[in-house]
Amino acid sequence: MSKNILQASKTYLEQTLGLLDRHQDFVFWIRDREMTRQIYAGNNFEKIWQRDPEIIIKFPLLWLDYLEPSGKDFYMAQLQERHNHNYNDSNVNLIYYQIITPDNSIRYILDNCFKCIDNENTIYIVGVAKKISQQSWEAIDKNKKNVMKEIDTEVEEELFKILKLAFGIVKFKKKEFFDTVIENFQEKILAMPFNFTKRELECLYYLCLGNTAKEIAKIMSISYRTVEIYIDKIREKTQTKNKTTIVAKFSKYLNTANID
Repeated sequence: MSKNILQASKTYLEQTLGLLDRHQDFVFWIRDREMTRQIYAGNNFEKIWQRDPEIIIKFPLLWLDYLEPSGKDFYMAQLQERHNHNYNDSNVNLIYYQIITPDNSIRYILDNCFKCIDNENTIYIVGVAKKISQQSWEAIDKNKKNVMKEIDTEVEEELFKILKLAFGIVKFKKKEFFDTVIENFQEKILAMPFNFTKRELECLYYLCLGNTAKEIAKIMSISYRTVEIYIDKIREKTQTKNKTTIVAKFSKYLNTANID
């Protein structure tokens, strides 16, 4: 049975995602959608950063203090660009930086992250940070087009497999989080405080496209009565009077790809 990441105990996280710690040069991490709460940081964090990962769990932004001071403005600009693109652009989700360890040595880090959604419509930001050599760092700095070669695809695929099987992650994209209009629409609505279920969101999407309840039933392979129940739930949650007002309220989000 799948466990939502936010509900998973520390022990369960260590038993599942902890399997990835055998990749000595990689650190796997998970934060909430707003990137304000650290949910998981692999034990390799301590090997690479030479600091206790529990500190990062308690103080999610503390790792910024470990950045090499002279390049901090550049690193922060990368992080800001990642945020501005809402983690939908793989070209800005992959960033590189230097950290200062307690013994004042320098470590070179390449970090990639993805937006993931589980079967309860909870969104997470999942990342893979890799320790790289100074030679790789200098090559990246000179030719940023080659930066993708530094990320280990097989390691990422193993991460995604664990996320899917252990935590019910049902959607993750490496290049783009969205690949259909319906996902753009659903993501926009998820930012609103209506607590729609996944099926209600799907029904809402087809309703906003102008489909009748009978047409929606056929598209979703469910009964007409079930569609009517979904529509009633949507109406109750949004405090709208009928289908017409529902469509008027949400159809404007059909072509909106970005979250405000």
